[in-house]
Amino acid sequence: MSVKRVATQSGTRTTLTRDRVLEAAIELADASGIESLSMRVLGAHLGVEAMSLYNHVANKDDLLNGMCDLVWRTVDLARTETDWQAALRTIAISVHDAFLAHPWAAREHGTRMSETRLRYVDAQLAHLESGGLNAEAVFHAHHTLDGYILGYSLQVIDFTGEQPEAEALFHSLSHELPSLTEHFRQHGLPQTRGFEVGLDLILDGLVYGNTSATRPLGS
Repeated sequence: MSVKRVATQSGTRTTLTRDRVLEAAIELADASGIESLSMRVLGAHLGVEAMSLYNHVANKDDLLNGMCDLVWRTVDLARTETDWQAALRTIAISVHDAFLAHPWAAREHGTRMSETRLRYVDAQLAHLESGGLNAEAVFHAHHTLDGYILGYSLQVIDFTGEQPEAEALFHSLSHELPSLTEHFRQHGLPQTRGFEVGLDLILDGLVYGNTSATRPLGS
């Protein structure tokens, strides 16, 4: 990998490496969205010609794969945690936090694979196995946890408090929908533990649930 010296926006000099290119791309994607990211824009942000970026990334697809890999590197895999449920909780919250910090990464989750993401999957599976769950239970538990983390994260990312059309429809029907009215009221209250509430229900269910009508999940 070649190394170049480039001028940053502050006028200081820094070494252009693959990680620096990926970090700059993440900064831009976090600020303006993944759709606005291009090699030209990234080059300008780094103070270099776009073509020089190809010394560090093969193409736009390689850039996106590398960006996602850097995000996955921030995830705490709870390697030293001996309690399997506590370990899974730590991992899930860490992934959720990473997705909220980098919303574009949540949307790329289904299409981007990397070594670091594979290590996340392996760690999650290993913690499930250490809990004494059978192979079938581990298989389904992984997909349940992964789906919950992604789904809840996207729900938070996509939700906005300013939805005038939806609010107008709700208010026109509120007298017919008392349960939804109460739920809507709760949306106006401080919410800090929503993700953890659902996560704990899943983790408890791994102990007490069933893989069939008669067999305990971990048997």
